[in-house]
Amino acid sequence: FSVLIGTWDRIELLLKLIGHYRESPLVEKIYVTWHNPNAAVPSVLLELGRADNTTTTPQPPVEILPQRTNSLNNRFNPIAGLDTKAVLIVDEDVRIPIKDLALAFRTWRLHPESLTGFFPRRHRKRANGDWDYLLDVKDGYDMMLTKGMFIDAEMLFAYTCLLPLSIHAYVDRMRNCEDIAFNMLASGLTGKMGFSRSSPLFIALVLTPSTVMSNIDDFGTSGISSASGHLESRQSCLGDLIALFGRDNLVSNDLMITRIKEVPVHFKSLDHW
Repeated sequence: FSVLIGTWDRIELLLKLIGHYRESPLVEKIYVTWHNPNAAVPSVLLELGRADNTTTTPQPPVEILPQRTNSLNNRFNPIAGLDTKAVLIVDEDVRIPIKDLALAFRTWRLHPESLTGFFPRRHRKRANGDWDYLLDVKDGYDMMLTKGMFIDAEMLFAYTCLLPLSIHAYVDRMRNCEDIAFNMLASGLTGKMGFSRSSPLFIALVLTPSTVMSNIDDFGTSGISSASGHLESRQSCLGDLIALFGRDNLVSNDLMITRIKEVPVHFKSLDHW
C-alpha cells in the first residue's frame, strides 16, 4: 500500500514519521502533501525525495506533492502515478505501530469498499432535528477520521472529481469537516456501485473500549480539532452536509476488530470462584 501524509510545516515530526512508516515491508511508496502554498518545500524533504536507494537496503521512495492553494480538500487529491489500490491516509502527528498497520491492511483487503481505520466517531439526531457529533462509540460508529485509515485509491478521484463543487466550497468556507464529507461520499458511493452502502471498520488495538487508542501515538496539540468551538462546528457540518448530499449516507457499525489477547485468569480453580 501507499502512505499519504499531509503536512503544513512540522518538518522534524514529519521526518520521524516518514522513517517510522518506511519500516513497514508492506509500504510501497510514501507521498507527502505539502499544504502550504506560500512556502517552498524545504530542501530536506526534496533531498529525501531524491534519495538514492541503490547503495543501501532499499526503502520505500518518498514523493512530495506541493499544493497551489490552501484547502483541506487537497488532502484527497488524486495522485498521478499511484500504483497501489490501497492508500493509508494519515496525519503528520499520528504514528501507528507497524504490526497494527498490517492488521488494518489485511482487514481492508477483505472489505475494500470500507474506510478501515483507528479513530471512529458517530452522529445522532436530536428530537429537535439538530445533530450530535459523538466521540463515544460504545453504541457503534458510522464515521472514520481520516487521520488514520485505509481507503481504495479510487476514492481520491471520487472526492475531487465527482463531489459537487458546493461541497468543496463548504469545506473551504468552514475550514473543517472534509473528513465527514469523505465518509458520506464513501458510504453513498458504494450504494451506487451495486453494493449495499458500506460502513466503516474500526481496528481496535486493545480489548477495552475506553483504552482503544493506547497503542497509537497521537501528538496533535495545535491542529483544527484542538481549537475552541471545534465540536460545535462539527455538529453544524453534519446538518449542512446532509442537506448538500440530499440524504444521510452514513451507515452504522458495531464491530471492533482486534488481535486475540491473553485473557487473565483470576481464579485458580472453581473452589476460588
